[in-house]
Amino acid sequence: MPGKRTIWRGFIIAAILALLFIPAKLTIAQTSSGTSPQCSTPPNTINVWLVIFKNEWPAGTDFLMKVPFEDYVYGVIMGELGPRVPNGPYAGNAWSDEVLKAQSVAARTWGSYWCRKWAFNNARGVKNGDADQVYRPNHIGFDAATKQRYIDVSYAMRDIYISYDGLLLQSPYDGKLLDAQYRRDVGNPSVSWTSLGYDYLRSVNNPYTIGFSDGPGWPQTPSHGWMMANDRRASWYQVLVHYYTGVQMMNRAPSFTAKYWNNTGCTGTPTQTSSTNSINYDWGTGSPISGVNPDNFCVEWQGTANFPYNDWYTFFVTSDDGFRLYWDGTLILDKWIDQAPTQYSVSLPVTAGNHTVLLRYYERTGGAVARLSWIRGRGMVGAYYDAIIPKTDPPTQPVFIQRSDPVIQFDWVTYSPLDTREGSRILEDTFSAMWKGHLYIPACRWVNFQSRSDDGVFLKINHAPYGGADETLIDRWNDHPPTSDSYNRWLCPGTYPLEARYYENGGGAVINIGWQ
Repeated sequence: MPGKRTIWRGFIIAAILALLFIPAKLTIAQTSSGTSPQCSTPPNTINVWLVIFKNEWPAGTDFLMKVPFEDYVYGVIMGELGPRVPNGPYAGNAWSDEVLKAQSVAARTWGSYWCRKWAFNNARGVKNGDADQVYRPNHIGFDAATKQRYIDVSYAMRDIYISYDGLLLQSPYDGKLLDAQYRRDVGNPSVSWTSLGYDYLRSVNNPYTIGFSDGPGWPQTPSHGWMMANDRRASWYQVLVHYYTGVQMMNRAPSFTAKYWNNTGCTGTPTQTSSTNSINYDWGTGSPISGVNPDNFCVEWQGTANFPYNDWYTFFVTSDDGFRLYWDGTLILDKWIDQAPTQYSVSLPVTAGNHTVLLRYYERTGGAVARLSWIRGRGMVGAYYDAIIPKTDPPTQPVFIQRSDPVIQFDWVTYSPLDTREGSRILEDTFSAMWKGHLYIPACRWVNFQSRSDDGVFLKINHAPYGGADETLIDRWNDHPPTSDSYNRWLCPGTYPLEARYYENGGGAVINIGWQ
């Protein structure tokens, strides 16, 4: 357990300044978006007004262009980060792929939120600098191989964005997005918070509680520093949730058709039908749609989505009351019970291509919540504690944070999952976490379970499809330096509950859990 606290104090680079050439006939205005994002999810295209770095574009390029949104995102990564770490202890290093992934998600969030920020002529869009993201897809500092790496990494994260309560991230600051630019000051938001006025969200329990004068709780490790410190196994997700605490990563969903019934079985002729591009509802005690009762109703959402990779994907569902989740017509998660709002996850191996997703939901009485999201990765629902929980017994300590973790790959060095001065925080030692989820196995196969931990880790699976017995997969519940473990298990079709526990007891703090 390597371990003295290391604190990197970053230095903010002054924002890029440039003279703006504005033709007299062009009218420009920024309008308030209220508290609603201008695009509720990442759009397909975005208008970009070129105001700086025009010399990098071919002669005759129109200063106003419409570009595919994902091309805009990788151009922002190039513009915001540059080809190498510009300063600090890692100056001159090539940026880690994990930092590029984090920047991709943050840039996509900002671009979606402000997709129609400025009005110019008869179009609305963003600029390539000034108070917007720096868009430089022709950055003269890049060689062809480095540019292609940025494109590949960015596209591997396409459609993933930062959300809060299932919505594109919003803020209380007159509708401004809590800044997802994640600028290139090697990831240190503290100075940019105060000197540039960006509303950085970092180390707070809830994004709606932060005030403009509240900076980070402590001097922070730079983004690239997370990749270089301790065990060098931090993930893009850790970088983002450390700076944007209290949020969730989501994948853009397709259009769903919805059918509503005034019964709890989704039977008979639907009372109402509609369409939506997201399943994100908290109806309280009200009716979900005109003509449908506030209690004892049923809804079925169905849509076809493209999954671009042969990989594991994780679905997250929050429900009050019951639900059943289907994948290509097969039931993969069944929680058809009365319950308070509860988070669930199920991971499954996916073959690239189009697949049908169906969520069937019922509401009995009282509050009504239905939320569905998915993301590429091996994830579970995590509960974090400011104490060490038992290895197997039910924890008696209160849950400090509960969130949907799309990947369990953390290297907190000598920090904690919640370092904040905003009220209570998780101390950097003697904390723990418990993750719960499900695996859906479509055909008999070997599954290799893996972990790397400092300190203790415990992983078990329940053979629910075949008798329901628990089986321990990994048990290293003791203090130790970063150590890898693995276990091969033959699994046949069905949905298996999975549970992992981890504790940290001093020095470095590392936990990686996955399967393949």
